[in-house]
Amino acid sequence: MPDEWFAGRSNPETTGERRKDTDMVATTRRFGREIVTVFFLVLLLGGSVFAARVAASADQPAEDLTGHPLVGVWLALVPGAPGTPAVANPTIFTADGQVMLVAPGTRSEQNGVSVASGGIGTWKSTGERSGAFTAVRVLSDADGTYLGTATIEGHLTVSEDGQTNSDTSPRSKVTFRNPAGEVAQVVPGYRDLHPVTSTRIVAGADREAGPTCGQCGPLES
Repeated sequence: MPDEWFAGRSNPETTGERRKDTDMVATTRRFGREIVTVFFLVLLLGGSVFAARVAASADQPAEDLTGHPLVGVWLALVPGAPGTPAVANPTIFTADGQVMLVAPGTRSEQNGVSVASGGIGTWKSTGERSGAFTAVRVLSDADGTYLGTATIEGHLTVSEDGQTNSDTSPRSKVTFRNPAGEVAQVVPGYRDLHPVTSTRIVAGADREAGPTCGQCGPLES
């Protein structure tokens, strides 16, 4: 055959190979687009699920503790060193699970005077007449240098008449953390040996704190 014939017509074998290459490229591109589409759908779905969980968590109401006997304002007596007076700590337990406690803001230490804020935290019901709380106090020295925090954990049981509560749990403790947030010391409360007792503060009732450690029973009216 003349050379002009080849010039005017394509080689069937070459044409077939080119078609295969073209089809392969198209298939690869289509497959790539499908992968990208699926990837973004997964991201979108995952983001939607995460957002829904965050929203559900934010919308979840706090535990309603209305009616629990621990709700109210109390005067706690915290044992000190043997032979020294117990330290008064007014404490509030709210019906939405918050706890606020007030303690002496300064304390004499071996290295000088330390300063502590009041305690802020949360509490939960552990029974019909019992509850557990965690509160955090911020610590500094007399010059204002930040020293870290003290996390107080307590386990309280309210008396049947609802007028006193006590912490006799060996699980109660104070955890000290340094400014970096690292645990520096854990001090057991030994509440089974040195219980903390509290009396409900009632409007019009004059109750004075004054028993020494070892005599930290309910206050007399």
